[in-house]
Amino acid sequence: YFNKEGVNFTARVNAKTKAKVGQPLNITADLSNMHIFDKETDKAYI
Repeated sequence: YFNKEGVNFTARVNAKTKAKVGQPLNITADLSNMHIFDKETDKAYI
């Protein structure tokens, strides 16, 4: 889970990631495998 400018995101990452809570990191999204939902309706946008 992460937050960018007040927007919450959930991401599936490699289990071997070295990311730690509070540590800055760069995120790259594979748009061909991305799903975006409306949090109020659960409607899928992508």
